[in-house]
Amino acid sequence: MYRTCIRMQMCRSEATALKHKIDAIEAYQRKLSGEGLGSCSAHELQELELQLEKSLSCIRQKKQQKMLDKILELKEKERKLLTENVVLREEYKALPLLELATAAAAERSPDGAGAEEAEEDERRLHYMEVETELVIGRPGSSS
Repeated sequence: MYRTCIRMQMCRSEATALKHKIDAIEAYQRKLSGEGLGSCSAHELQELELQLEKSLSCIRQKKQQKMLDKILELKEKERKLLTENVVLREEYKALPLLELATAAAAERSPDGAGAEEAEEDERRLHYMEVETELVIGRPGSSS
């Protein structure tokens, strides 16, 4: 029983100490966020300012490092895409326009009717100009 009382007293004192630590940390956190600064001395305010400057410096360094990492990642991606673009240009440079139209038509039509569509596509390429007429007013009335 005596040991139980001693343990209970130790637990109470530990709980009280933890409560004081929590209160102190919460007060410090409020001061860092700008609340309750009226009771601070000039020395405490200078310490808070230094702590905030250190924290801000750390945040800026991390932000800058992340931005540099992202820039490197994007440059690598750009390099890969440029290389892929060069390869694709070389592949398609060898194919004449008619073969491209035939290949596109064959991809659209798996039943083999792609040749007729390719010819139609070729005709459309040659006759892209369309005559249009602008009429203001009712259709059929001449002004």
